[in-house]
Amino acid sequence: IVNMAAYMAYAFMINNGTFQNLIDEAAAMGSDVSTLEAMPEAIMSFTPGIACLFMLERAYAMLMHTAFSIIVFYSVRRKQPALLILSIILHAIIDVPAALYQVGILPLYATEIIGTVTSIILFAVIYFRFYKKDEGKMSEAV
Repeated sequence: IVNMAAYMAYAFMINNGTFQNLIDEAAAMGSDVSTLEAMPEAIMSFTPGIACLFMLERAYAMLMHTAFSIIVFYSVRRKQPALLILSIILHAIIDVPAALYQVGILPLYATEIIGTVTSIILFAVIYFRFYKKDEGKMSEAV
């Protein structure tokens, strides 16, 4: 989401004609401006669909990281280091489709579908296996 906000700011600068000033100032400070020079073309290639995929990816990444945080919490709470290892292994497995996309094996839409479905299933299983099950015990203790 932060990247999309930055891209929008760059797009406004490009439309205002002030983006070149940013490139010139960065070059004057001795910075490598090759990424900035490529930015207008990259921004023009964005479509609403790609923007939606980026937002979807961020949403399911937050959902997965929340699920992993629940596992880590219960790893510490129950003094079970195996849960921490489980969290690390699950995180590595879930990153496989993204890696396959980066090497050109999976298309972007397939990667996002796999990520979305996986994150929803993962979160639901972890939520009901750990958090929801524990919630009843906590209310009985009060």
